[in-house]
Amino acid sequence: MDLKNKLTPENLFFTFHEPPEAKYATNKPPIIFIHGILSTPYCWNKVKNKICVKTGRKAYAICLRNHGTSGWSEEFSVNHIVTDLKNFMMKENISKAILVSHSLGARAAITLALEEPEMVEKLIVEDMILTFDEDQSQAARKFISILKMAASSLKQYPPSMSEAVAQKRLQQLFCLSWSKKPNEKTNSRPITPILPFHKEKSGKFVWDVNVDALAGGLEDISSKFKIRLSDYLVYPGEAIFIGAEYSKFDVVNDKQVILKHFPNSKFSVAKGVYHSYHMEKPDEYAEEVAEFIGA
Repeated sequence: MDLKNKLTPENLFFTFHEPPEAKYATNKPPIIFIHGILSTPYCWNKVKNKICVKTGRKAYAICLRNHGTSGWSEEFSVNHIVTDLKNFMMKENISKAILVSHSLGARAAITLALEEPEMVEKLIVEDMILTFDEDQSQAARKFISILKMAASSLKQYPPSMSEAVAQKRLQQLFCLSWSKKPNEKTNSRPITPILPFHKEKSGKFVWDVNVDALAGGLEDISSKFKIRLSDYLVYPGEAIFIGAEYSKFDVVNDKQVILKHFPNSKFSVAKGVYHSYHMEKPDEYAEEVAEFIGA
């Protein structure tokens, strides 16, 4: 029996947005925004409404398992996230959707498009590729080390420390997790998302993510987040793979593999971007994605 059939889905928290009535068409498949690891559905706030208005579509921004108030589990892998996504679409009566995805969350979007192409109208992949190499494995190991260091530090912060100061200190650790330093001299630096933790009334800092499960999934990233690339798995719909100039994920170098499984793909590279195009240059991102989706 296929092990994926035994996976238990987790219920996902989500936000919902509907464009103005005049531009809204009920027969259009909705958009589902899928964030990356250690992020939240709110990371799309600067682009979500603009894309909805320009395309006339309603949108959902889901929160991945082991993040926020979505279900938590010891399991964290691409197949588990795909199972959650399918369950979410079934519960919301969504037969087909446009997937807008980022980073590790994009591996779930890619997998769903390959294995259930009838469920995906169009696919937008931001800063993620299909294959794995040693650079990515090394980046994952570094990320785990930083995550554990941050978790340890957060436990030791005194109640007198403000949440803003704690954020600033920990954000510095994650600054270049999935990015590389530019070759040329530049004054730019990556935008580090707000890290998911909060300060309780007691003064104790608490993570809003399941740190142990996330670290466990990344420790075996080349297996747990591997995309099955059988020759017969081909997504016939339109897709766009958007890379970032300073990212460790080389979309251009992965182009031939991508085209083999996504023959109707477009490619672009966001200049001056490190890893999170939708946060670093939200206006440009919204324009590019909305144009690809179409009205």
